[in-house]
Amino acid sequence: MSFFLIAIVCLQCFNKTYAGSNLTITKLGNPYSIGNDTIQDISLSLKTKKNWKLLVTSLNNGLLNTSSPSNRIPVSRITIQDNSSSNIYPVQYITPVIIESGNNNENIDARYSIKISNSDASYPGTYTGNLLFSLVSSGGTNVENFTLSFTQNPVQDISITPNHLNINVDSQNSLLNNYSQESASPVRIYIRSNQKWKLVLKGIDRNNSLSYAFKVLSGTNNAKLYYNSAYTLLPDSNLTIAEGDPTVFSDGNSLDSVVIEVNYRLTTGNSSIFPAGAYPYNLMYYLSPS
Repeated sequence: MSFFLIAIVCLQCFNKTYAGSNLTITKLGNPYSIGNDTIQDISLSLKTKKNWKLLVTSLNNGLLNTSSPSNRIPVSRITIQDNSSSNIYPVQYITPVIIESGNNNENIDARYSIKISNSDASYPGTYTGNLLFSLVSSGGTNVENFTLSFTQNPVQDISITPNHLNINVDSQNSLLNNYSQESASPVRIYIRSNQKWKLVLKGIDRNNSLSYAFKVLSGTNNAKLYYNSAYTLLPDSNLTIAEGDPTVFSDGNSLDSVVIEVNYRLTTGNSSIFPAGAYPYNLMYYLSPS
């Protein structure tokens, strides 16, 4: 009989503890990007008792790519910011981190921002993981799970320096048959990609009076190069001139740039006379997934 009474007393205290505090999490809109980072805003509604603290921990050791499970974002790249005080706290796996605390009975509505740093360095796809929020106070403990999910889009950026190149030919040399001249310096093509990539070249607006050729000189980050042994006539069709793996730094936490250097050469024909002026040839470079 005494055992039965003790069980009822404990059960009543247990319920009273949970009724004394309350925690509700609301997702505020969809994730969005700022620079290289992804942000998810949330709202937390707290009903606290004395000597309370709010904690957060990750239930996973990383955010998992649902379509490519071998790719994940480590927890070390996740932080949470209190928008009222600008305090930033690291999220840790299993280990709870205190993000707010107080001493009074209060009803609090707080906004926080969860940030995934350098998310653009992650392989494209949808990433998910679970964060556990705990409100601990003299009124008991309340626990809420929040599923963090966002979609990382493909990143494929290309820039060219310079994007206008002159090959100057003096008047005497322009009268020579089959005269060739290279550009004084190569063009540098900078590539950023969070997936395997290939660099494609296509010539447009061909000038039939002159022959233009190209040669791939070098590439960084173990890029695989093509057309790098001799000059090749610029094509009217697409040519893949280089390809490589995602351009991510060795620590895996941010995007690097691959640099491809390309040089050009023009050749005159037989018995060709060229009046002074410009003889343009337009090229198009673009990236595509490999």
